[in-house]
Amino acid sequence: MPVDRADAPLYVRGSSLELLSKCGLSWFLQQRAHAEGARGSAVVFGSAIHALIDGVTRGELDATPESMTARLREVWNEAGYDAAWQSHRDFEQALMAIGRFLHWHTARTDVRVASEVGFDRVVEILTPSGRGELLRMRGTIDRIEIADDGTVAVFDFKTSRGVITQAEAREHAQLRYYQYAVARGLLDARAGETGIAPLRPGGAELVYLRLDAGRGDTSNPKTLGQPPLEGEREEWATGVLGGGLDIVRSEAYEAVKGKHCSFCAMHLVCPLQPEGRVETA
Repeated sequence: MPVDRADAPLYVRGSSLELLSKCGLSWFLQQRAHAEGARGSAVVFGSAIHALIDGVTRGELDATPESMTARLREVWNEAGYDAAWQSHRDFEQALMAIGRFLHWHTARTDVRVASEVGFDRVVEILTPSGRGELLRMRGTIDRIEIADDGTVAVFDFKTSRGVITQAEAREHAQLRYYQYAVARGLLDARAGETGIAPLRPGGAELVYLRLDAGRGDTSNPKTLGQPPLEGEREEWATGVLGGGLDIVRSEAYEAVKGKHCSFCAMHLVCPLQPEGRVETA
């Protein structure tokens, strides 16, 4: 029996699209079988930082180090760290991440900003096999900035220590997914709030809050940009979104070795890893 009903739209999250293109088996285990590794400190760290950023952006929390530090202490007491040393280390790193965000945020004046922007709509995507496939595009964007001409800049805050290259950022699937959502009108409800319509992609950025900008700039976070998704957007949609939908519909979930294996939580059930192989007599 197919995992996904043949008469129902398929659902692929933007945050999982990169994984689907790299390793179908890992994507299936995490997105369809709901197999997950342990909830580690990185998840706690990321959740706390994102909640504080959302509060500041919405005006519910003062954009000052004192206010954010006090709120962080309240949240941290509920984090449930097993080791006191790890809790202390991550708390200090969270304070530095907050400082970088505040410096970056307060410098971005005279822009229309929205935080945790959700979208949810079914769209038709042409796949490489030539079929039209219905995709339920659903997600939440950390931050958008809307310019007077209707262009929308998309921002995704990262709290991991790892960082990709600028070349990889230009093709980053999650950012492209968000920009495509803008292009297909999934965020146009925001246009009604501003009187600007229609909205169109204006580029995207990954903002690494745990890392400084470099080249002597220790106040701002490291950022990697992606150009606006314009003329090539349907070609990208067919190749990446459509290609992913072909995999999901065919259920051809193959394990693929690559750099992503170092960060994969599915080692114990992966046939390509020694710990995941089953020996038979």
